[in-house]
Amino acid sequence: MSSGLESLSTMPFLRISSIEEKKGNKIYEISVASDSQIAKSCNQLESYAPSVGDIIILEAFVTEGGDEDDDSPPSKYVIGASGKIDAADGKCQNGKRNSTFAAYLLNIVTYIRIWRCLDYETAVRINPGLVQEMVHYPLVPDILQKWDVDSIDSMEIWTKLSTMDLNNSQNDAIINCISEMHCNSNSSSFSLIWGPPGTGKTKTISVLLWLMREMKHGTLTCAPTNLAVKQVASRFLRLVKEHSFGTSSLGDILLLGNKERMCVDGDLKEIYLHDRVRKLLGCFAPLTGWRHCLSSLSDLFENGYSQYLQYLQDQEEDLRRCLKDLLFHVPKSSILEVNYDNILSILKMLEDFNSIFQRRCTGDEIKEVFLYRNGESDSRDYSMMKHWKTIVTLGKRIIRDFCIESASIIFCTASSSSKVTNKKVELLVIDESAQLKECETLVPLRLRTFKHAVLIGDECQLPATIKSKVCTDALFGRSLFERLSSLGHEKHLLNMQYRMHPSISIFPNLSFYDGKISDAPSVTEREHEKKYLPGSMFGPYSFVNIEGGREESDELCHSRKNLIEVVVIEEILRNLRKACSKAKRKVSVGVICPYTAQVLAIQEKLGKMKFDPVQVKINSVDGFQGGEEDIIILSTVRSNSDGLVGFLSNRQRTNVSLTRARYCLWILGNATTLLSSGSIWADLVCNAKDRQCFFDASSNKALARVIAKQKSDLNRVEVKNNTPLVQVQSQSGPNEQGSYSMSVSFDAGNPPSNIATVADLQCPGDQKEDADDITACLLDLKLS
Repeated sequence: MSSGLESLSTMPFLRISSIEEKKGNKIYEISVASDSQIAKSCNQLESYAPSVGDIIILEAFVTEGGDEDDDSPPSKYVIGASGKIDAADGKCQNGKRNSTFAAYLLNIVTYIRIWRCLDYETAVRINPGLVQEMVHYPLVPDILQKWDVDSIDSMEIWTKLSTMDLNNSQNDAIINCISEMHCNSNSSSFSLIWGPPGTGKTKTISVLLWLMREMKHGTLTCAPTNLAVKQVASRFLRLVKEHSFGTSSLGDILLLGNKERMCVDGDLKEIYLHDRVRKLLGCFAPLTGWRHCLSSLSDLFENGYSQYLQYLQDQEEDLRRCLKDLLFHVPKSSILEVNYDNILSILKMLEDFNSIFQRRCTGDEIKEVFLYRNGESDSRDYSMMKHWKTIVTLGKRIIRDFCIESASIIFCTASSSSKVTNKKVELLVIDESAQLKECETLVPLRLRTFKHAVLIGDECQLPATIKSKVCTDALFGRSLFERLSSLGHEKHLLNMQYRMHPSISIFPNLSFYDGKISDAPSVTEREHEKKYLPGSMFGPYSFVNIEGGREESDELCHSRKNLIEVVVIEEILRNLRKACSKAKRKVSVGVICPYTAQVLAIQEKLGKMKFDPVQVKINSVDGFQGGEEDIIILSTVRSNSDGLVGFLSNRQRTNVSLTRARYCLWILGNATTLLSSGSIWADLVCNAKDRQCFFDASSNKALARVIAKQKSDLNRVEVKNNTPLVQVQSQSGPNEQGSYSMSVSFDAGNPPSNIATVADLQCPGDQKEDADDITACLLDLKLS
């Protein structure tokens, strides 16, 4: 909360149009209206909409401009206040409106859920095995039995695993997890899978979940973020479809999450709770659902041939859609077997019936089908309706609860797992568990049906984000994975990486994993070596030394940027666009910055420029956790004479930064600063020199040109603050070389408008580079 207050000026906010005391006890009803002009003045991409659990700060200040947005009617919210709110707030006084604004500070829903799970006695009573080992390990005996042939069918599992194209370490991790789950009484309640970057962690999880589904074991899979949840759910869904050939029902697979924050699209909509509820509501609706469609079609059959051509499209297709949605979105275990068979029979009969007309049968043949009846068919039709489980018209909440209760494979964030009350789940799987605070792990552990938990993560990568130093010192951000690992709990290492070119993987492998990771054959083959730009500087791995850069702090002094590195990145991207356009090849590029200010500076510099066929993603280190791109450009930002690198020295952040690239990793930085830091970055620079992967940016003409120009621009800004008068004089007329010179007098910080800069020049082709060089020289001349 303290860090939120410090950056309050950058937080989203909205204007309050009225405040009314609702129930006493500091409970108020507020009406809010978004103001487009206010949003624009603070660079808000979209208006802020309060949600349950938000802590907001009410304040009054005057904003310039901005009319009320009449197109957006005010919304009402009930809030609890920390103190009495003046009833005059938000009202007009002396003909002038007093504006009150609500600024977002933070959301406390997750912390409330954690707090409710911190009662040790209650937690132990609910799930004694998991909770006691979590709290008391290693005092709780850790007797690991590697395999129990009597408990599970080992041959069947090995047969299924053989079709998944896994390496030995992945197979061993899965087998051990299943074994430990079945031998739960004599083994650890937790299995740890250690997944370094690019080692197929997500694939391993999806295969484990697929086997659990085949073995009829319910599973809850959690992750710290919506993005991580979607990644593992998407991979698992693809695996299910590949091995079911499109015939498997997905009703037992469910994805939970906030509709606004999860942003589900594509195939994931097939298992997303909101979409499933919407479709089932349509199936059960009295006027459009399956009962209406079946009744209408039955009426059609009874009334005969004359109505068929008119209603076939509406009735038959609607019934087919409803029945297929029921089969797809309702778990097979929730439908009586006879009803399941009856649905299939109805669908088959509809297809047979439709085929009659596709064969262009005569009217007499069709009439014969309608008119033919016998006692056996009447009896069968009656039996279908008798045994069909009557489904009354259901409300949205009832359908939602039904979907959650009947699912056997559930995906959600750890915080959202508080909504799960499913009694089928036996196994808890937590992906990216090293990023999850230990206390937050208690939220999913509250389910009493869990027999075992699998933690997948890597403590050598980013931990949970903690902004408070007090909390950091108290180890509030430490994960259960990290603590159990530090206490000697066995970890199943995934030891083969499939992502990085060997030139990229060698340094992080030696520095963070003691050389335990091997390169897969697929990354050592010649096909994995790509050349996008000419020169050794732009090979698979390089450190590009940029001397003379200037790091700057943002307004709050919390973040830093280096504009010299910004223009170098822009130039590299321009060159990539030219090269890839000429070669007609697509490439994805990630620009990683340790500081948010640098991310914003690059985004501002690039603006709305198009780099097709190059796809560019710019983000912080945290934003790239779990991601990968063809090329990574890493901007280290820091450039000072004292060797100060701040949290750049954090080994976990460094590891993530260095392990996102598939084919090329280009690191930009000031070698002098990094060598003086005494951190992992000093080792990296030395390693690059030893491997002959160290290059000076000045050795590349294009980079040297943009660096010189940017330095001149920075000098001009500095001089502008002091505004000295600079005068450059010479005789008018031709000089010794036959060219002409002129006499000018101007304010160095504010040159006259009729002096063109690069932005003013419209130069075709190669003349643009010449103009840049000339402008840079002129700027140097002005400042001399």
